[in-house]
Amino acid sequence: MARGKNTTVKVILSNVRVKTGTVNDNQLTDSMLIDLLNMNVATLARRLSNVNAPIYMTSATLTLSAGAYSLTSLAIERVIKLVDSSLGLISQVLPEEYENIQLLSGVHTSSMFFTQEGESIRIFKGATLGSHGTIKLYYYEIPTFATLTSEKPDLPDSYTSLLIKMLCSDVYSYQNKGQRDAEKEKEIAGDVAGIKQSYGGR
Repeated sequence: MARGKNTTVKVILSNVRVKTGTVNDNQLTDSMLIDLLNMNVATLARRLSNVNAPIYMTSATLTLSAGAYSLTSLAIERVIKLVDSSLGLISQVLPEEYENIQLLSGVHTSSMFFTQEGESIRIFKGATLGSHGTIKLYYYEIPTFATLTSEKPDLPDSYTSLLIKMLCSDVYSYQNKGQRDAEKEKEIAGDVAGIKQSYGGR
C-alpha cells in the first residue's frame, strides 16, 4: 500500500507541468514524468532510510532453502537486523568475516552470525546453541513504483512538496538541454539536508 494518502500522481504531475510551463508539451509524456517521479521517490526513500527514519521499516519471516535464506521476494534497501525467536539477535558480519568464522567454528561455539550475499542470507550457529526458532528479518524496503496517474506515490504526503521541486528541477534540466538550475538545486539540497535534521541528525 502506498505511503502517500492524499495526493495522486496525476495531481503531482499537473502541478509540475503548471510550474514548468509544460502543460501542452506533448514530447514530455506522463509516462516519462512517472519514471522521473519514481526515481525521485526512490532517492528520498534511501535518504530517509539512511538516517534511520522508520517510514520504510518493515519485517519478514525467512525460510531456509538449500542452506541459505532467500531474499528474492523482498525489496530490500538496507538490512537492519536479524532475530531468531529462540536464540535472539544474530550479529551481522561481512562475507569475508563469515568465511573466517566458519573456519574457526570451534572458537565460536556459543555465537551466531549472518552475512548477506546478494539475494540470500547465510547463518552460522555455534555448536553449543539450541535449535533455531523463527528467523525474522527487519529491513528498510525499496518503495513500490507507481505505474498509473491514478495511484498515490509510495512517499508520505509531508514530502510531496519536495518531490514536486525535484521533478520540476528534472523538467527544467530537460528544457535547458541537461543544464541544471544551480539555485533550484541548492534549494532542494537544503530541503534534503532538513530530512537528516528532522531525525536528530542520525
